[in-house]
Amino acid sequence: MLHHAMKGATGGDTNMTLRAEDDSSAGDNLAFLKSKLIWDMGQDGKERVLDADGNGVMMGWEEPLSQSYCLLMEVADSQCKNMSD
Repeated sequence: MLHHAMKGATGGDTNMTLRAEDDSSAGDNLAFLKSKLIWDMGQDGKERVLDADGNGVMMGWEEPLSQSYCLLMEVADSQCKNMSD
């Protein structure tokens, strides 16, 4: 149904292939959790973490986002502690 809707929205073929079952680490959460993660250096010189099938799990460009999230969580945590005092 999604494939059909996207095909209609773009007015043509989306070159998308949908599979009824996907046993790869990208399509199966248990397979992903069991897969070995690999640290790799991309051609752009940034670190990235790949799963056993070579799919990106965490990319170097995400680092500033993760750092910002951690800072926000620290602020929220300290505000919560102050409210409980």
